[in-house]
Amino acid sequence: MWVFYLISLPLTLGMVVLTLKYFAGPGIPRYVFFTVGYAWFCSLSIIIIVPADIWTAITEHPNGVISFFWSWSYWSTFLLTWYVMDELIYRLLFVFLILVCTLFSCYAQDDSVWVCFETSSRMNELCSQF
Repeated sequence: MWVFYLISLPLTLGMVVLTLKYFAGPGIPRYVFFTVGYAWFCSLSIIIIVPADIWTAITEHPNGVISFFWSWSYWSTFLLTWYVMDELIYRLLFVFLILVCTLFSCYAQDDSVWVCFETSSRMNELCSQF
């Protein structure tokens, strides 16, 4: 079974790195690159863990290592879902809100857009904070 690990883990990690390098833009910060790479690796690690778990159940080996990998996969996915990715999404939404406020203030010369901008008092409050 260790031969399977020695082949599948580097292969999976290599697939994740090559896919990220191919699809990532040139201006992507490193923390986004590593976070997305780790999230993809955790997702793809199920392809490695399930056959190992089945092999352990069939051969009746002690499952201490497999239970560690299941726990690692579960808690990593849990933390990425509820903390790390939420923080990244919040930052992206913050940048998007600044962009929207900038666009509205730049195009406020046109009467139709100015009227739309003034009718949204909440948007006006949010934009005034920046």
